[in-house]
Amino acid sequence: MNTAYARQVCLTVWRQAARALLCALLSAALAGPALATVRIETVQMPVWLERAGDVQPLSPGFGLQAGDVLRTGDRARLVLRLDEGSQVKLGENVRFAIRQASVEDDQWGLFRGLFEVLSGAFRFTTGALGAQRRREVDIRVGLATAGIRGTDIWGRSTESQDLVCLIEGSIEITRADQRVQMDTPLSVFTALRDGDPEPLSSVDQAQLAEWAQETEPQPDAGVLREDGRWLLQLAASRSVAGVQRLIRRLREAGYAADTVPAQIDGVTWQRVMIAGFISQADATAAGGALRERFNLPSVWVKRRP
Repeated sequence: MNTAYARQVCLTVWRQAARALLCALLSAALAGPALATVRIETVQMPVWLERAGDVQPLSPGFGLQAGDVLRTGDRARLVLRLDEGSQVKLGENVRFAIRQASVEDDQWGLFRGLFEVLSGAFRFTTGALGAQRRREVDIRVGLATAGIRGTDIWGRSTESQDLVCLIEGSIEITRADQRVQMDTPLSVFTALRDGDPEPLSSVDQAQLAEWAQETEPQPDAGVLREDGRWLLQLAASRSVAGVQRLIRRLREAGYAADTVPAQIDGVTWQRVMIAGFISQADATAAGGALRERFNLPSVWVKRRP
């Protein structure tokens, strides 16, 4: 790799990191000091953010705020990291809304969160850090609301049915004027949209493992993280207008692509790149899919210097 190109690659990675940090700072400034940090940790594209009438693709490190709606496409995954240490994992074709995310003023203050699964599968897991924090987190799953006080749950909302499976800990499900306490691992709450909740049932580890795969980032499937060191170059052109058209198409389709200018023999070329893949296999898989979808002549995979 020549020195000029390596410099430009480093520049685009720096740009993406700076953009994510700036967005997080702006989000916090606009929302006020009570807003807790909720950040994008892992992305398996395509994914989108809907904010104040604007739609844009998401990349790792992006800061979120109350009012944001997240959307994933076919075969996509998304992992969020909450300020108090918990993770939220979203599967494909999910719509997920952040209604509240705030923290009280003291250092170990109460974390309050309200999230809504509008459609699709999710998993909420309390990490080691989160286990030490006070929290009041509610997750609406269709017409049901699960009160989280330190636990691990998996759920899904569809047009006809809401389902919540308790993996560990305890939760209270509220639906209309009914309350259901769940404290037995692998117990399942199910309710049809137009009917009363069914009696609690249970599942085995095999069923749980199958469900869990619906929200886990898949191996060698184009996964991105902030510390990912692999780059995907999708195009190189001297036409700024042509590159911008491709960038617009990629971003509308849920892929956070960026441009990197490079000087070659005194001529400025515009390169279209996506940075942050966690492995060569992930970058290669994404490149093959995007090449076919967008009719690209060729793609290149490189390791970040």
